[in-house]
Amino acid sequence: MDKRTLQNKSKSDCLPFITAIPVFATLPAKTLDHLCSQIGRLTLEAGHTLSVQNKTVVDKVYIIESGSLELFFEKDGRKTLRGTLSRGDIFGGISILMNSGISVRTVAVGEDASLIHISKEQFLELCTSHGDFYTYFVQTFHERMIDESYCSMFETYHVAGLLAETPPFSLLPEQEREKIAANLTEVYYSKGTILFYQEKSKVEYLY
Repeated sequence: MDKRTLQNKSKSDCLPFITAIPVFATLPAKTLDHLCSQIGRLTLEAGHTLSVQNKTVVDKVYIIESGSLELFFEKDGRKTLRGTLSRGDIFGGISILMNSGISVRTVAVGEDASLIHISKEQFLELCTSHGDFYTYFVQTFHERMIDESYCSMFETYHVAGLLAETPPFSLLPEQEREKIAANLTEVYYSKGTILFYQEKSKVEYLY
């Protein structure tokens, strides 16, 4: 079987599976056909860690064909806000769109899994070209943020990631940055707001 035949087989296997997933079913047939010609496949054994929260760069969006993935936040050796992904579920989109391409939660293989994946660039192109596709991931993120526990964990690790890239906080141990992040307050200022007046304002916080 030559390479072209293998690609066609992969494409024919992918198309019925992808079109059965609601968010992908919103895409035009021509787009789906092209997407399936570009997909990659990955097989992972149970116990394998696919990504680590706030550390792993997510450069692909994964769709589970078989098996399962376990998601969780981990702090002080404890796993919290655990979830399971199975056939037809998607991982990576929210991390790419909402967390600067860094894994929001740790993801480990629960049962031996077969995954198909598309590149970050392909995913972002789909989001740019197809509003309903993009909106799905934004709404999913907002629904999760309604959960106060998830929201608190996400914001803490998101800020900790920002501190990791900002001297002198980047010089601190990871646990220290997480402690600082947990005690920070996010404040929004509208355009044109004057924060300080020269030689008049007293600065009481570090911004």
